[in-house]
Amino acid sequence: MSQHALERTLGKLATDEEFRARFFEALSGLSPAAIARFSQSLDDRIRRLCLARTPPRTAPTQQGLSRGRFDAGAENA
Repeated sequence: MSQHALERTLGKLATDEEFRARFFEALSGLSPAAIARFSQSLDDRIRRLCLARTPPRTAPTQQGLSRGRFDAGAENA
């Protein structure tokens, strides 16, 4: 996936409610094993190394984003 395609997809996720609903519906249908296989197929230069002793990072809480969630509702608009 190119940088441009990634930027367009992220922009569409942020601005297109119907696309976002279809995207997350499709994503929820993937098994963890399928996602792991996909991750292994990525170039090592773009993969993030995860050490077993390092706890997972969480996004800071701000403007309706908590624990890495991007589902800010109408109350945050």
